[in-house]
Amino acid sequence: MGRALPRRPKLAIPERAPDRLAGLLELLFPHNPERRWIAQHLLEKIRERGSQGLPEEEWLYIVLELLGEEYPREAEELIKLVEEWDEEYSRTTVMRRLTEKLKALGIEKAFHHVKNQYSLTLKILRRAGLIYKKEGAYHLSSKFGRVLQEIGQLWLDWRAGLVD
Repeated sequence: MGRALPRRPKLAIPERAPDRLAGLLELLFPHNPERRWIAQHLLEKIRERGSQGLPEEEWLYIVLELLGEEYPREAEELIKLVEEWDEEYSRTTVMRRLTEKLKALGIEKAFHHVKNQYSLTLKILRRAGLIYKKEGAYHLSSKFGRVLQEIGQLWLDWRAGLVD
């Protein structure tokens, strides 16, 4: 039986380096356009937040935004309801009410699919070193780019006979 996630993300090396984030994500998620789309959405959200990062507890709003791609009217309604409920109730009660509403709208299965894909994408982005979590918020990492540059330099140095 295969694993749901590889222990370490694998990155296919193309003939030419990508010139956009979408191209980079295609290398990281070569067989999963849905995860590429989720990753792009998530990375852009994190970048928008700057040094404050994207608070982990906003996951529900992000999943509902993503769900809005397929169910725009329903997602908009759900986001408004969750915003109202968050003011009055505990997260447990919010989730119970949300589950009831998702069932009533007939999109509970779609919600759970998007939520699972979001979670898997987030794990892969973290394992690949594109993002990290600090004090409950996700941030863009400089590690990914730095390590790729170092790998590139190592290869050039090895080819030139400068290192073993």
